[in-house]
Amino acid sequence: MARPNILRANKNAQIEAIFGDFLEADIAERFIDCDYLFLAADTMRARLLFNAIVHQYLIPGVQVGAKVRVDPKSGEVLDAYCVVRPSTSEQGCLLCNRLINSAKAARTKAFQTSSESVSVTLTVRCRCASVITLKRRGNVASGQ
Repeated sequence: MARPNILRANKNAQIEAIFGDFLEADIAERFIDCDYLFLAADTMRARLLFNAIVHQYLIPGVQVGAKVRVDPKSGEVLDAYCVVRPSTSEQGCLLCNRLINSAKAARTKAFQTSSESVSVTLTVRCRCASVITLKRRGNVASGQ
């Protein structure tokens, strides 16, 4: 669905469709070196991981979703809506805006990814998570 719009915005864009579970370490690692994230999942774990990547790696993104509320007895549609929530390292933190249920997120295991070439713990705290990335970039720029 997004491919035609991406190519309309930039005909030279490189688009890679990744099939798999975003929450698996080897899949999640592939997202830390991209230009933009689209979150279209509704689990607290996916929201938590998305939020951590956005803030730790300074990758902007957007959460999109839709919900239809139905009366359980009659089956009547009560409400239907969609949301588009931009998220960057400066604004739109899903955790700060209480869009991640802490109780549900607490029942999940910690997110840690590792491989021979990269070892990263995704930080779920909001304050200054991106400092890690900025320090790394500063060290690379200074030759350290």
